Amino acid sequence: MGDLRWKAPQPAEPSNEVFEAVDFGPSAVQSKSGAEKTSLREQSEACLTLDLWTKNMDGDKKPVMVFIHGGSYAFGGSADSQYSGQYLTAAHENLILVSVNYRVNLLGYIDFSRVEGGEEFPDSGYLGVLDVIEALKWIKENISAFGGDPENVTIFGESAGGGTVGCLLVSKPAEGLFQRAILQSGDASLTYPIEKFEKNMQTEYLMKITGAKNMNDLMALSTEDIQKALETDTGKTGPEGNSQLAGLNNHPLRGNDSIIPEDPYEALADGASKDVDIMIGTTADEWRYWIECMYTNLDPHQNLDKMVDKYYPFIQERAYDILGDYPEKDELIKEFLKMENFDGEKYSDKYPHIWNYADLNTEQAFRLPAIKTAEEHLAAGGKGKTYMYLFEKGVTDEVLEIMGACHAVEIPYVFNNPIGYEDLGAPDKNLLSDVSSAWVNFAATGDPGHGWTEYNTETRPTMIFGGDGTLKMEDDPKSEARILLMPLFENKIMAWGN
Repeated sequence: MGDLRWKAPQPAEPSNEVFEAVDFGPSAVQSKSGAEKTSLREQSEACLTLDLWTKNMDGDKKPVMVFIHGGSYAFGGSADSQYSGQYLTAAHENLILVSVNYRVNLLGYIDFSRVEGGEEFPDSGYLGVLDVIEALKWIKENISAFGGDPENVTIFGESAGGGTVGCLLVSKPAEGLFQRAILQSGDASLTYPIEKFEKNMQTEYLMKITGAKNMNDLMALSTEDIQKALETDTGKTGPEGNSQLAGLNNHPLRGNDSIIPEDPYEALADGASKDVDIMIGTTADEWRYWIECMYTNLDPHQNLDKMVDKYYPFIQERAYDILGDYPEKDELIKEFLKMENFDGEKYSDKYPHIWNYADLNTEQAFRLPAIKTAEEHLAAGGKGKTYMYLFEKGVTDEVLEIMGACHAVEIPYVFNNPIGYEDLGAPDKNLLSDVSSAWVNFAATGDPGHGWTEYNTETRPTMIFGGDGTLKMEDDPKSEARILLMPLFENKIMAWGN
C-alpha cells in the first residue's frame, strides 16, 4: 500500500459507482506455512475489506452483528469458511451480519520506537484495532442502505477477535460505534505492555532477517519480502511452540500512548462502555485446543498419541511459567491439581495431571479474565447488562474427543453452521439453533432469552451450554478454581500479557 504501510487506515473514498461484489477480499498478509490458523485465501496488504450477509434487503432497522475473526492476532481472515454467514442469516431474516478483515502480525502490531525513523509510525502497535474501528465507522455511515440500524450494532469476536472487542470497549475512538458486545474466549487482557513487545523481539528479528537498518529500508521491502520473513525460522519458540517469525506474534499495545489504556479493567470500572450490553464467556477446556497444534503438518487422527506426548511437557511447563517468581507457586499448583480427578482416563495414567495442567492454563488465560471483565463492567454501575456463559459441549469426533470443549469449538454453533470443523466432527444439532438464537436475540434486544439471567457478583449466574446438548443456568461454576486463583490475577501475578 505504498506510503500507507504501518499507518492508520484511511476512510474509503465516497463513490456512487455500481460494482459487482462477487468474491471475498484477500486476507491480511501472514505466514502460509507452519501455522495452524493461517488463512488459505489470497493474501494482500490491500486487505481492509468487509463482507456483508443478509437474507434480503427489505425493510429497515435490522440489528447488525459485526464479527471480528481470531487467530492470535497473527493469522486468519474474515472469509475463512468457519465464519460463513450464510447459515445464520438464512435462519434469521431480520439480521445483517458483517465480518471484517484487519491487519495481523508484524503488519498490524509492531513497535518501531527504537528504529531510526520510527517516530513517523506512532500507531504501529495497534493498527489492527484501528482497522476495525474504521470498519465500524463505515458501517455506521452506510449500513442503513442495506436495511440495517446504525444504532443497533453488536460487535462480537472469538480469541483475538474477542480480545479486539475488549480493546474496543475501552478505546475512546470506538465510543458510540456499537451498542452491544460479545466476547468469546478473549478480552482486553490479550494485549501487551511495551515491555512485552521488547521481550518478544519481533522488531529485531524482522530487521535481522531482512537486513533493514531503518524505516526507509523497511518501507522499501516488497510484500513478498515480508511474507518470506514471516516464514523464517528464528530459532526462538513462540507462545504456541512455533519458531517462525510469524509465531512470535505480538498483541495490541496497551499503555504507552496507545488507544488502549494501561489497565483496561480499571477503565471498565471507571465507566468505559458502562451503558453497553456485554455477553462474555469461554469454553470449558480452552487449552486442549493446542493438542492438535503440536504438529501442524500431521493428521491428528493418525498421530494423536505423538501429539499428546509433545503436548504434555508444553502444558506442564507453561502452568509453572505463568506464575513466574511467585514464591508459593508449587503449593498453589499442588492445591489446584487436587480439584479434579481424571484417574483412569486414557492419557491420565501415562501423563499425571495432564488435564489439570490444561485447566490451569484455561483459567489463567481465558476464564478468569472473562470473569474480571464482567465484574468491572458491573462495577461501573451503568445501564449496560452483563451476561456470562460457559460452553461445555465438546468435540464430537470420536478420535479427538479428548480435546473436549476446546478453544473455538463454539464457533460453528454461533454461526448456526451444521458442517462445523472438518476434523472435529459435526456440531450437535440440538444445540445448534439454541446457541445461534441466543447470540441473535442478544444482538436484537439485549436479552439472549432461553431463561438466561443477568450476571452478578453475589450468585454469579452463568449459562451452561452443556455437554449433553442442553442449556441450564448454574451459579458460580468452577467456584473452587476461581476462589483459589483470582487473587493472583487481580494482583497481576498471573495475567496473559504480563
